[in-house]
Parts: sequence; structure tokens; C-alpha cells
Amino acid sequence: MSLPALVDVNCRIDANGEDKFLFDWHQDYWFSVCSPQAVVVWIPVEAISEETGSLELISNAWTDGRIFKTRAGDVYHSYADAVVLDDSIPTERACSATGLLDRGDILLFKFNTLHKSEPVRSGSRSRFTIQLRFADYGDPEFQGNCFKPGVVNSRQVDFLVKEGQK
Repeated sequence: MSLPALVDVNCRIDANGEDKFLFDWHQDYWFSVCSPQAVVVWIPVEAISEETGSLELISNAWTDGRIFKTRAGDVYHSYADAVVLDDSIPTERACSATGLLDRGDILLFKFNTLHKSEPVRSGSRSRFTIQLRFADYGDPEFQGNCFKPGVVNSRQVDFLVKEGQK
């Protein structure tokens, strides 16, 4: 990044039985469109374990860092249902942060990294995490969006153009 800027601070508390609020496989690019080069800093407030659930990721080494195709969700129970990946996901390449992250550790990944939250299994413990999202103010795509989470439209993302309109 040439000009990193903090554009979002998110605190999440995920509890057992609240699975409808969990995002399935996704890329943060679709929820805060800055650029694929933007970065997420994921910080657990407590150690990540099988009881509290973890974060699963698929390395960009397996996806070549591409932006996956999406569609609008069929149902809407929460923000997590708004955008659904409509592409083949290499789930066999997923790895979990379970047992790897202690309280205050950080995990850095790009906005185009495929990831999803695992459900909380514990009835007495929640998963409390903080996510910091940094955009690159020097990124031409972010500049083209007038330094705001951009507009997802056919000029930005070619596969949003309906057949016959190209």
C-alpha cells in the first residue's frame, strides 16, 4: 500500500445459536468495495478455539486473488445474506485459525481473500473479535470511487453486465 488509511472498525460478538448472522464464504471486497489490495486486520479479544469457532480462509495462492462472482441472496435474515458467492469455491483448500490465534494476536488478509466464520459451539462463551479495514488511498480503483467504498456496477465489475448489453 502506498497510502494506507483506516476506513472501517468493526467489533463483533458471535454467540451460540446466532448462526444466521454468520457470513458464508465471502470476500470483504463485496461489503466494503475499496480495492482488492485493501487489507483486513482480524483480532480476537479471546483465544480462538473449537468452542468459540474460528475463521476459515482460503489462501489467494489457490484463487490467484481473483474477485469471485456474486449474486443477490435469496433470503435476507441479516447483512450476511445480502451478497452470496455464485462461483465454484475451492473449499478443500480451506484452513482454520483454530488454535493458532490467542488473545490480541492479529491475522492480516486482503479484501479478496475467501473466508468465513465458523459457528460458536459453546453455550457459555462467545467469540469477540475486532476487524480493522485499511484501504490504499493511492489505489487507482479507490480514487476512481472518489475515496469511498465504491459503487458496485457494471463499469467496475464486468460480469454484472447483463447478457446482450456488452
